[in-house]
Amino acid sequence: MRRNFSIHLFYSSRQMKLVLLACFSVAAICLASLNAAAQFEVPVGDGEEVKWERHESVSGVFETKFPQNYQYKVFPFRFNNEKVAFSVDILSSPDGHKITKDNNIMIHAAQTFGKSLTTKQAKKILSRESEKYISSAEKIGGLVIENKDIEYKGFLGKNIYITYLNENGEKFGTHVRLYVTDYSKIEQVLTTSMQNIHTYRSDDFFESLKIYDGITSLAKPKKFGNGWDVYTSKNNVFTVKLPPVNADFVPYPPRFKTKPTHEKMYFSFVDPVTQEVIYYNVYSYKLDRTANYTIAKRILFSQHVKKYVRTASIDGFKTDGIAGKQTNIINARLIISPPKSKPYLTTLLLNGQYKDNIVVVQEILSSTNHAKSKLPLLLQNSLKFHPEQYKYEKQ
Repeated sequence: MRRNFSIHLFYSSRQMKLVLLACFSVAAICLASLNAAAQFEVPVGDGEEVKWERHESVSGVFETKFPQNYQYKVFPFRFNNEKVAFSVDILSSPDGHKITKDNNIMIHAAQTFGKSLTTKQAKKILSRESEKYISSAEKIGGLVIENKDIEYKGFLGKNIYITYLNENGEKFGTHVRLYVTDYSKIEQVLTTSMQNIHTYRSDDFFESLKIYDGITSLAKPKKFGNGWDVYTSKNNVFTVKLPPVNADFVPYPPRFKTKPTHEKMYFSFVDPVTQEVIYYNVYSYKLDRTANYTIAKRILFSQHVKKYVRTASIDGFKTDGIAGKQTNIINARLIISPPKSKPYLTTLLLNGQYKDNIVVVQEILSSTNHAKSKLPLLLQNSLKFHPEQYKYEKQ
């Protein structure tokens, strides 16, 4: 049994994964009860005798030999009713002393919430990630000794060696191995003094790594968004549920801009492997007349379609409408020309809801890949529209 989960969490990695999967019906609640960012964090001792053991990541992405005492973070991102993408960090010191920038051992793994990665994408990701380490080395006057392509059981990777002098002029080294599987990016890093960079234990850390393909699928579909944070618009017109902030998937909380007659909410998701962004924005409009299908369509076109497709005409703008007892709905999906800075942004999804004199529009801009992940549709369906509660309060 592991004793690293010192908050009375005496689970093996396999048991912990079973617990996490059992808790996915409440999404990140099981984790958020320990930390607002939905993560486990367990401290490492200082100067203790180092004991290593086999570590099997709860993410299912890897297993390796690792010091018995470590800091641990895990973030499960359930992006639809069936699948979960993980972000996980495990960090320790190779010698039992305090973890510092010159003395640490770590593995970081993150998963895409899009379709499986191609070989072309894997090469691009490895090139991008290796450049980050090389750029960091150059900034501190380090020397890149090696940067070569490697392979592990069909998975592409990179092997990087960097040497540098610390603040006291002592020579240190960083050894990095990067891998990309069909859904995951794995970073395996050791930073220590040069006399320890090539010890048997250091080499064993890298050679003991086993990586796996695939992504976690739930045996039974679960309700979407349970355990996420709830945000109500400043004018009290709509409520959304969004994941807790996490460095990999959701680095920033939503932003609101509010005026008496309209308001905006800005939010974004980041795919930590492809670095592609999904923009999820919600707008509300308070009109001086009762809204109807024609007015709602005109708002969608003038305020949301025209800014992405300047040559569009309202006559060619196709929408689907649903008349309801409580709320009327209007939907549209467009393929757009992406901006040069983000060539993957090709899909615009619009959802409008209107009642009385208030219209709410959900605007989702993403790649075609992420549009098919079911995340956009589930976001749209989870919004609560309550125009009868409208109340403007000056900020």
